[in-house]
Amino acid sequence: METIEECQCCQEKDVMVAKMEEFNEYEGDGANITCVIDHPGFQSNCLDAWVLQTAYHHYSKRDRQQAGDQPRNEMYRYVAYRQLVRFCWGILGKNHRIPLPSCAIKKIQATFPSDIYTSFNYPALD
Repeated sequence: METIEECQCCQEKDVMVAKMEEFNEYEGDGANITCVIDHPGFQSNCLDAWVLQTAYHHYSKRDRQQAGDQPRNEMYRYVAYRQLVRFCWGILGKNHRIPLPSCAIKKIQATFPSDIYTSFNYPALD
């Protein structure tokens, strides 16, 4: 990862640990996922292209973007990161950003590859 903020494990994020524990308790029978990328909620919300296409329509209307404005994999990554935040933290609010764990970033980038990636940036102060 390019920045210190991005060099984090999902085990360092209390909300993600809680999501994994919730799944393990729900599944029972020895379920023991220890990485958020193994959570079925991550896989369906952040890696399924059809889910991401549908979610993009919500974000693009709200953010006034058009699907044709960016390459498909870039669009999928953009939405996948937002879906991960929504899945774990809910709605953070405008200009409130949090660094995502490197395992999730790498999995999303591997699923929707590109030659160019943007590192985590805090919002500009107005």
